Amino acid sequence: MNKLNVLFTNADSLMNKRTDLEIFIGEQLHKPDIIGIVEVKSKNSNDLPQLSEFLLKGYDIHYVNVDKVYGRGVILYTASWLNASPYTTSDSCLESLWVTVRLSGRDRLIIGCIYRSPSSSAENNEKINNQIRSVCTSGDASHILIMGDFNFPNINWYTYCKSWFFFS
Repeated sequence: MNKLNVLFTNADSLMNKRTDLEIFIGEQLHKPDIIGIVEVKSKNSNDLPQLSEFLLKGYDIHYVNVDKVYGRGVILYTASWLNASPYTTSDSCLESLWVTVRLSGRDRLIIGCIYRSPSSSAENNEKINNQIRSVCTSGDASHILIMGDFNFPNINWYTYCKSWFFFS
């Protein structure tokens, strides 16, 4: 299998940007095989969008909290040919989504898309951390792709300090 093309964005309301997304994808020489989008719903929306409004031709849609009153929503589009299936983790958090894809031979890819609110509780932070640790140590995949908006501006990217992640 050749490399996969990946696109990630924080939409802060995908309804307002769906046409732009379709145009962008249509203009690409190499279409993204995996598209992760967080903050699918707007902050102040009173109306729940219909899932059909988010469908993209040629992609399977995986989602969490898009059709719920709470949360901002996470969508993971996978090219239909990937035949992605849901992947269940041992510790669930409010806005995360995981799928698995069979690659060539015995190789398998687990894809995670996570949104962590800036006001995330310590309990949810711990759940996110445990979930990532669980996936990374499960041995269920030969490859792991984690994308998301973790809303943690205090990370010093030179020393990797002040992060709430504390892998051990």
